[in-house]
Formats: sequence, structure tokens, C-alpha cells
Amino acid sequence: MRKVVVLTGIMFLAGCGVTGTASKSEYPRLTNDIAVTKRVENLTVITGKDASDNASHGAFNWGAFSDEDVAAIKVAALDAINNNAPSAKDSFNIHVKIHKYAQVITNASYASFVIVDWCIEDNGVIVADEVFYAGHSDELHLLKGKSLGWAKGVTNDAVVSRLVNQAISYSSQGAITTAYPENHVYETAEQAVAALPKSLTSVGAFGSMGSGFYYVGSSTGKTDFKNKSVYQKVDWATQLKLQ
Repeated sequence: MRKVVVLTGIMFLAGCGVTGTASKSEYPRLTNDIAVTKRVENLTVITGKDASDNASHGAFNWGAFSDEDVAAIKVAALDAINNNAPSAKDSFNIHVKIHKYAQVITNASYASFVIVDWCIEDNGVIVADEVFYAGHSDELHLLKGKSLGWAKGVTNDAVVSRLVNQAISYSSQGAITTAYPENHVYETAEQAVAALPKSLTSVGAFGSMGSGFYYVGSSTGKTDFKNKSVYQKVDWATQLKLQ
């Protein structure tokens, strides 16, 4: 009980004393005159078995990837694309599978690693098909606005930005290649793993209860993102029964 009291105080001060509800992505409508000729009719997001992978050190294991995040990613991407195609009559579909959404959390830091497998399907034809990786690491500090929810929102935004940019590029016939900033996105697992920390360390701190003083020491845990980068690529033509 004493350790729980101390840890609760530490996590609040360090910025991890929140449950991890992700901040929402916002994409203002583009102001250029380039026509986005197609809109998204359907955008589906599915997840792989054990896609949600959370580890914590010196902090509560909150904020795991959930159906709420799936819905948020779907809505943000759909709105961002279609808001730029208000007059488009033709449409295409986007299909996404998130193989892995791993997060490592301490009372002072955060790191994430996401594998996204997706395609654009237009009139029964796969016109784009790729796997990309998203990952983000930073300190957690509530007084600086860096909560667990904020960090998770940055990760979700990385996923959304790639989907949106590639979809708008397709819909504008390549006239718009990078509609929005695309941060924390990697083309290979090796790039993502190299850019992310190999381990995270929690912050030790003193606490008090009644007349006694206690100390909770720091702890270090490996992120293990390299071993989490294994997945089975989706055969979208078979998955969607287009053959």
C-alpha cells in the first residue's frame, strides 16, 4: 500500500498520472487549388492478434491500444481525406491492418512502435500497397503538457498522417505528395528500431506516509522493438477476395 501511494504521487508529478486517452488528430483543409478528384467511400481498420502490447516500469500499465484508438485513427483519416474532396463524385476504399501497437511506459518516459499494413483499392483493383512503421519516444511530464495521452496521440497522428498523405497523393494523381507533416514515420523496421530507444528508465523518488519516509527506486526495462517487428504481410487481393 505504501508503494502504491508513493508511485501515485510520482506518476502525477512526472506526467504519467493519466489513463492514456489519446489526444485527437486535426487536419485543416488544404488551401491550394489542386483538385482532389476522389473521396474515400470505405475505410476499414482491423488489428492483428495480440496487436496491443504494453509494458510499464515504475508506472501503472495504462493507455493500451484499444478499439477507441482504432475508431479515432479511422475517423481522423477519413475526415482529413474527404474534407479535401467535397465535390468529388468518384471514390476509392482504404483497408488497414495494424499488426503491432507496442508501447513502453515509465513514470518519466514513453516509446511506441507500430506496424501498419494497408492498401488502396479502387474499383476492385489494388492501386497502392505498403507496410510502414510509426514510432515515437519522449519524456512524460504533465506540467509540460506531455502526458501519456499526448504521447499516444502523437503516435496515432503518425499513423494517420501517412494514410492521409498517400491517399491524397493518389486522389490528386500525384500533384500533392505531402499534404500534411509526416513525423515519426519509417519505411522499414530497421529504421524505426534504430531511431527508438533500446530501453527506458523510470525515475526514483522519495515519498512519505504518516511519520515514515520511503523510497521507490528507479527501474529499467528493454523496449524490445526489434523482436516485436515480426509480422505476416497481408495479401490484400486474397483478403478482399478480388481475384
